[in-house]
Amino acid sequence: MAEAEYPAVIGVVAAGKLLGMGRTKAYRLAKTERFPCPVLRIGSRYAVPVRGVRALLGYRDTHECREHWKG
Repeated sequence: MAEAEYPAVIGVVAAGKLLGMGRTKAYRLAKTERFPCPVLRIGSRYAVPVRGVRALLGYRDTHECREHWKG
C-alpha cells in the first residue's frame, strides 16, 4: 500500500490501540493533553495524525515499515 493510501488521521481509540491502551485511557490522555503524540481537536472529536503515531513507534517511512514486517 502506498503511503498516500494511508489515512492522514485516525481516531484516538484506534491510535490508543496501536499504542497498547484502551478506550478510556486514550480519551483521558487526549482530554488532558498528555497523549504521547499530537492530537487534533476537531469540534467534539479527537483525531491523531498517523505520521505522529508512526514516528512514536519508530517508523520513518512506509518502505521501512514494509521491510520490518517482511522479516
